[in-house]
Amino acid sequence: MELLLDLFHDYFRRLHQVVLDADEEDSGREILGTVEGREASEDVEIKVDEVAYKLFADVLAEYQVDNAGLLNTWVRHEHDHAGYGTINPTIRIDLDPIDGSDEYLRRIRNSVYSVVCARDADTLRPLAAATLDVHAGMVYSVGQDGILSIEFLRSERVITVSLAGHTALADTGVVGAVYVGRMSYLSPWMAALQEVLSRPEHAGIALHGKGGSFVYAFIAAGVFSFYAMPDEPVDEILPGLAFAELAGFPVLVREGAGDWVQFDVRSHGRLKRVPFLVAACTNELAAELTAAVDQTID
Repeated sequence: MELLLDLFHDYFRRLHQVVLDADEEDSGREILGTVEGREASEDVEIKVDEVAYKLFADVLAEYQVDNAGLLNTWVRHEHDHAGYGTINPTIRIDLDPIDGSDEYLRRIRNSVYSVVCARDADTLRPLAAATLDVHAGMVYSVGQDGILSIEFLRSERVITVSLAGHTALADTGVVGAVYVGRMSYLSPWMAALQEVLSRPEHAGIALHGKGGSFVYAFIAAGVFSFYAMPDEPVDEILPGLAFAELAGFPVLVREGAGDWVQFDVRSHGRLKRVPFLVAACTNELAAELTAAVDQTID
């Protein structure tokens, strides 16, 4: 739906400047409270989160004035699990207002994003998804045609990109994402994947030390080849998941019996966390990663 992509791009153009201005003024770092389902030592809500989700509500309200199709919309984000909007929605929006508030709080630049996706509220069919890379000034987006585009906000230039296409960890140019921000995540990640990634034939793999909802846009754009994460919060999956669904790559979760299944919004979306998550640009690469995890866990 082009209208949804217009809404997302408009929101991101405004948010981009708001966050950059706040960063320059050293504002937006006040701690407002905890995040549901997360320890305060791991994640907190800060002022810039509030600024971002209130801005989205304002932009959505503006669009609803002239677009009746957006009136029946329900919005959910990690700071409001109950959500807001119409009682009987036709559109569901999952928002991560600021992915990287931990880094923003600590004045670590170049790791701040905002992620949003829309789906049919009844069937949960994905409609559109978009991600803002704040400091790079780039908006990644995909619609129902499955074509991933990147808009450079400074020049307004738009390009199209595609999945990396790697089918094995030994392929040239493989890039993986891993969240290294807390040892509680990094330690089990190392236990699960250190052996396979340390093999000589995998010496060329580059690892990027940041995870979260933005990674799905980066896999869709061919930047990352895979993302693997133990004990992944569902709030970090839902806002970016539509990139995988629309671009066509697997997002697998390991269930209690050891089975790997595609993440399902209706069933897994009700959870706080999934035990282990693997997203990859191809089914073959995902299979190699899940097999490696199984060997260490079992």
